[in-house]
Amino acid sequence: MIDKLPAMYFFPNDYISSTRTFTMAQRGIYTDLLFFSHTMNGKGLPCDINELCRMIFPMTFDPEEIEQLRADLTFVLEKKFYMENDRYFNKRQQIEFVKGLELSNKRSQARKKSKEKFDSVLSNQNTLSVDKDKDTDKDVNSIFIYIWENIKVRRGSKKLAFEKFKKIKDIDPETIITKFNKLCDQASDDKYIPHLATWLNQERYNDEEVFSIEDFIKKHNITGNFLEEKDGLLYFTTKESFGVMDWIYDKEGNMVKPSKLNGKKEKETEKTQS
Repeated sequence: MIDKLPAMYFFPNDYISSTRTFTMAQRGIYTDLLFFSHTMNGKGLPCDINELCRMIFPMTFDPEEIEQLRADLTFVLEKKFYMENDRYFNKRQQIEFVKGLELSNKRSQARKKSKEKFDSVLSNQNTLSVDKDKDTDKDVNSIFIYIWENIKVRRGSKKLAFEKFKKIKDIDPETIITKFNKLCDQASDDKYIPHLATWLNQERYNDEEVFSIEDFIKKHNITGNFLEEKDGLLYFTTKESFGVMDWIYDKEGNMVKPSKLNGKKEKETEKTQS
């Protein structure tokens, strides 16, 4: 079951019309709250105002500015969010998240059923005894249909792609699907994705998978400067008006709080000492 979505639904017209009376600062706060809420995967925002301030506000030591920012934050929460189980939720965002999750799970189940059907074809391919050449053609056709239905972008001639696929031997169809879909995810526009026939003809399913920091930054819209990769985590930094900020992400694009890392280190130290 899928329990998170990589992208969020955003409705520009509704956003513009519903924030006409907001100040520019309040609009920015509202947008940040929506984005942070989406990263919580439907679990809502913490109800602690101080924690929310640390999440979205730049560091400042001006008491008047701090007071105004907190007032704007409280205003936006009252206007655009509701409280449930000690968490803040935006009604429209929560509804769309649930709908998107249901749609993703339905698609996942459809792919699963398609794979089961494909596996059934493979398991029975050696039991047919009428016409081996004809039966082999049927199996190849079934496998190709499975691949075609499960790739994310279908461009070019399906017939030509099938002809190229028939020439391939001993390649797991799941490998083709996974590698081609990864290429689709990395492309900024479908027009940059090669036709499946071309991709198969170039044997790009044999390409080694290499993690690219450039692709990672582009995919997750990260604006900071990359510092290093350490223990499977990626470290970035940005220059703000109040100083330098450090940001940490895992390779799935999820932001990692330094407090979690510190807590992990403390537990490891306790185990070592004991």
